[in-house]
Amino acid sequence: MPMIARIASFLLFGLLWLPAGIVVSAILRGFILPDPMMIFSLVPAAPSGFPLALACFGIWRVGRWPAAAVTFAVLAPVTVLASLAGGLLGPLGIAGFATVVSAPAWIFFGYLLHRRRRRSGGGASG
Repeated sequence: MPMIARIASFLLFGLLWLPAGIVVSAILRGFILPDPMMIFSLVPAAPSGFPLALACFGIWRVGRWPAAAVTFAVLAPVTVLASLAGGLLGPLGIAGFATVVSAPAWIFFGYLLHRRRRRSGGGASG
């Protein structure tokens, strides 16, 4: 796959996974089909999915794609629920809650980078 297609697909995924999760959550809670205005109101929430998507992408790039998939599978539903709660505070609440919930993925990504640097001898000498 060409690099531009990879970047475009990642950007599309990063923008759409959180609003799609919110719509699925609404359907599961009993709403039959969300109306178009509900879907339009999710536009400000779309960039809030990037913190978790970027962390999982980083984990995948380190060479741990199964760990990236498990991390996303565990944290994505929690992020959707936190974003629903943060939605009471508006788009900034959604972004804040989604960023806080993605923190474990970023910590795991940092750990993998640190471990990789130590194995390759690129760590700081002590």
